[in-house]
Amino acid sequence: MRPPRAFEKREFEKRERPQRPEPWLDKTPKASRRTPGDQTRLFINVGSEMGVGPGDVVGAILGETGLPTGTVGMVDIRERHLFVDVAAEHASGIIAKMNRAQIRGRRLKVKVA
Repeated sequence: MRPPRAFEKREFEKRERPQRPEPWLDKTPKASRRTPGDQTRLFINVGSEMGVGPGDVVGAILGETGLPTGTVGMVDIRERHLFVDVAAEHASGIIAKMNRAQIRGRRLKVKVA
C-alpha cells in the first residue's frame, strides 16, 4: 500500500480576464426578415442543395407569369427550400403558374409561407 499523499496548499495568482464583447450586446441592426406589407412570402420546395440560385427563381417566376421585375422581392435560399417575397396582388397567380413549372428539372410546390 502507498502512503497517503501530503496535499500542499497551492497558491494561484489571480489574473484579470480579458474583456470579450458579448455577441448579444452587439448593437448593429440586422437585416429585417419581415416581409413588407405590400408583399407576400412564398415557400418553394427547391433549395441550394439542388443547385438553385436566386437568378433561377426570379427568372422562373418572371418567365412563367410575364410579370415585370418589380413584382419579385427578396429571395432567401436555404438548403432544401427557399422563400421569395412577391407582390401581394399577384401572389395567387404566381402560385398557380409556378405549381406547373420546373426549376433545374425539379417540379415545384409553391404555397404561401
